[in-house]
Amino acid sequence: MENKPKYRRSTRHLSHQARDLSEVTSEDVFSNSVSADEADETRLFTLKPEIPEEQGISRFSNESASGSSDYDMDYRFERPTRGEKKGVHTARARGGVSVSSYGFLLFVSILVSFSFYSFPFFMRLSDSRAQSTALYSGFAMSHHAMPYNNFYASDGPLFYLANQIGALGGTSLLFWIFEILALFFSSVFILKTVASVTETENQKVASVVASFAILAIAGISMGGESGIILGLPFALYGVRLLTDYMADSKRHRDEAFILYGIAGAAASLFAPIFLSIWVIGFLALIGCNIRWQLMARGFYQFLASLFGFLLIYAVVGYYTLSAGIFTAVLEQAVIVPFRHFLFNTTGFVHLGMTLGLLLLYGLITSWLTGFRFVGLSTHKIWTSTLLILSALVMAVSAFRADFVTADALAALPLLFIFSGMRLAERADSEIIETRRGTVGLFLRHTLALPVFGLLFLLAFPVANTIFHANLFASEKSAASYVKENTSASQEVFVFGADENINLLSKRTSSLDYPPSYMPKENQLAFDTHISEATAKLIVVEKGKTQPASLKAILKTGYTQTSFKDNNFTIYAKKK
Repeated sequence: MENKPKYRRSTRHLSHQARDLSEVTSEDVFSNSVSADEADETRLFTLKPEIPEEQGISRFSNESASGSSDYDMDYRFERPTRGEKKGVHTARARGGVSVSSYGFLLFVSILVSFSFYSFPFFMRLSDSRAQSTALYSGFAMSHHAMPYNNFYASDGPLFYLANQIGALGGTSLLFWIFEILALFFSSVFILKTVASVTETENQKVASVVASFAILAIAGISMGGESGIILGLPFALYGVRLLTDYMADSKRHRDEAFILYGIAGAAASLFAPIFLSIWVIGFLALIGCNIRWQLMARGFYQFLASLFGFLLIYAVVGYYTLSAGIFTAVLEQAVIVPFRHFLFNTTGFVHLGMTLGLLLLYGLITSWLTGFRFVGLSTHKIWTSTLLILSALVMAVSAFRADFVTADALAALPLLFIFSGMRLAERADSEIIETRRGTVGLFLRHTLALPVFGLLFLLAFPVANTIFHANLFASEKSAASYVKENTSASQEVFVFGADENINLLSKRTSSLDYPPSYMPKENQLAFDTHISEATAKLIVVEKGKTQPASLKAILKTGYTQTSFKDNNFTIYAKKK
C-alpha cells in the first residue's frame, strides 16, 4: 500500500506503481471493515476511471500492467482517504490548516479592505443610497436616531447595530476591523470546506479558492458597507455544516444543528436574503433524511435547528421591540423588498450587472462546473439544491427594487464548493503542488477573468470618485455651509439621493423621504411629518422631483439662503 499513488498521473511515469497496485486486493484497501459502498457514500463526489479495463490496466486484478509504460494516456488512481493511510476510516480530510494559510488569508483580507468606504484614513463618498445610509447610520444611531424609523433601511438590524458599535470613537475604524474579520472568517470557512470536500492534503487548492473568494467579496460589494459581508461567515458556516453532514451523516451529532439554526438566524439578521438559503438548505436536508429513511433523526434535527434559530431571533426581537422598530424592520427589510421586483428594463440592466460581476470573479464558471459534478455526486439532492438555489438567489438579488450589487454575494456560499472540486481535480491530474501553480491553474479554469476582477477592484474607487467629482464637491460644499450655520443639536433634512451631506456635516434628521418602491402609506406619513418639520435647514437636490407637501412647507415656512451651487439649494426656517 505504501506505493499506492495519490494523484492522477500518466502511466508512462507510474508503470512501476501500477504493477504494485495490481497486486492489491479490495480486502487490503478496505481493511478496516469499511465496504466499498460505504466508502463511496462518505464522499460527495465519486470519480470514475478514465481508461477501460480492456486496455490493460485494472485496479484490483492481476491482469497485465507490465505494458503500461507504452501507454500515452491517463488513469485516475483514487486518492486514499486519510483513514485508509492511517488505518482508521474517516469521511473527510481532518488535518489542521497551517498557520501560514491563516496568515496569508488575513493578509489578503486586510489588503482588499483598503477599497472599503469604512477605511478610516481616507474619506470616500458613495453615490449609492444604501451604502451612504450605512455609513451615516453609525453616527446617527450614536446621536439617538434609529434606522427604519428616522431613516429608511433595507439591511438587517444586526448590521446597523454593528455600525453603531463600529462608530464608537467618532471614526469608522472599529467597523472597518469588523469587515476585515468578516472577510477573514469567510475565507477560513471556505478553505476548510473545500479541503474537506476535495479530501486533499494539498492546502494550496483550498487557500487559492479562499483567496479569490475574498477578492470576489470585495469586488462585487463595490466598497463594502453591506450586511451581506458581515453575514457571510455565518452563512458559510451553515453550508459547511450541511456539506459535512451530507458527506458522512454517521459521525455528526444532531445537537450540532443547534449551531446551524444560530448561524442561519445571525446571517439573516445581517442580510435577510440569507433566510432563503437557510430555509431551502434545510428542505434539502429533509429530502436527504427521507431518502436515507431517517425520519426520526430528521425531526430531531428540525427541533434542534429551530431552537437555535428562535434563540437568536428572541434576543434580537427583544432589542427591536424595546427600540420601537420591530414592525418597521419587518416591513422595510423583509416584506417590501421581497414583494416588489422590477421586471422591466431597469431590472434586466441590474441582472446584466450582476451576471457580469459574477462572471468577472469566476462564480458563473463555478456554477456551470457544478452541473458536471451533479452526475458524479453520491448526494444529488444536495448538489442539485446548491445549483438551483444559487440561480434563484442571483435572480432575486438582480430584480429587487432596492438593488445593490452586494446582494449577489449571497450565492457565494453555494458556489465555491464546485470551484474547489474542479481545481483539486485538475491539480491532481497535472501534479501541481505549489500555490503559484495552483493560481495559474485557477486562472486558466476561469479564463483569467479574475485578473480583470482585480483590476476592477483597484480601479473602481478612483473611477467612481472621478465620475462623481462634481456631485461630491457640491455635497462637501453644502455640508460645510450646514455645519457653519447650525449647531450639533439642530436637525437638517436633506432631500437628495443619498445621506452624504448629513454624514459630512455631522447633523441628523428625524425625517427621511421614502424610496419609490415603498407603499403609499409611507408617502402619506412623510406628508404628515414634513408639515410639522422643525429642521433648521432643508437641503434640496436640484432636478429631483419634489412632492407637493415639501413644496408647500418650503413656501410657507422656509426662505432660500444665499448658498449658491449647481446641484443643491438650501432653505432656512423662518424665524
